[in-house]
Amino acid sequence: MDPGLIELALAGRVHPHTVVDRTKEFEPISISWSEINKFWAQRKLEPSAYVCEISVYEACPIFRVGSQTKLVVSVKNLGDEIWPYGNWYPAIKLGYRWYTQENSATEVGFFASSFTCDVHPNTSVLQEISVVSPNMVGTYTLVIDVLHEGVAWFGMASYFQVEVI
Repeated sequence: MDPGLIELALAGRVHPHTVVDRTKEFEPISISWSEINKFWAQRKLEPSAYVCEISVYEACPIFRVGSQTKLVVSVKNLGDEIWPYGNWYPAIKLGYRWYTQENSATEVGFFASSFTCDVHPNTSVLQEISVVSPNMVGTYTLVIDVLHEGVAWFGMASYFQVEVI
C-alpha cells in the first residue's frame, strides 16, 4: 500500500471505504488448527505442561482443630506453559487437600488459590497459601499440589504429616 495513502487515512483525509489493491503486497497464508490452538486459553494442555516442583517452608507439624494457618510455598514451573496469575485461563492454581491415616479424603475437601503473578516455564515463585485444618483431632497428611482447575492435579505434590489437636 502506498505510504502516502496510509498517512492520509490516519489523518482522516481518505474515505474509509476507499478500495486498495492489496493483491500485490499480501500473499495468503495457511495456519493449522494446532498453531491457532496454542493461543486459545481454554485448550487441552499437553502432559508436558503438568510438571512442577514444590517445597514448603517452615511447615508446622501441629495445627489446631479448624484453624487457619498460612504457609509459604516455593513452586517451580518445570512445564512448557505459562501459569497465569488471577482468574485467567488456563486455570492453573496452587491447592491443598487433607487425607486421614487411612488415606481417605477428609470432609474439609480441597481448596485452591490463584498465583499472584504469571509463572513462566523454568521460573519459581514464593506463594503464600492459607490452609484450614480438619475439624477433628487426629493425624493427617497435608498434600500441597498444583492443579489445572476442573481438569487434574499435577501429581507432583509436597506431602507432610500434621497432628491436629
